Amino acid sequence: SSVTSNVITIVLRNGLGDSAVITSMNIFTGSTVLCTATGVVNPIADGANPTITLPCTNALNSGERFKGDIKISYTKGTTGTLSQTATGSITKKVP
Repeated sequence: SSVTSNVITIVLRNGLGDSAVITSMNIFTGSTVLCTATGVVNPIADGANPTITLPCTNALNSGERFKGDIKISYTKGTTGTLSQTATGSITKKVP
């Protein structure tokens, strides 16, 4: 993963045992959405490691340590209708 002043890039790993369709992916600080995924190529095959780009609405401060919470909403399989959620975090220094 990488962080710049206006974009966060994350490499995911699909280990669901089935394909996944990402319906939304955001990075938050507290309850504020800072970055939202764009251009996600769906479906993501089982075992795939796609790179996801998340442009940020507010610039991140150069030289500071950024810590954000990741929330991914997805459905399992290409015909799935039940939305599921995966969460994580990212901590990086902004160059």
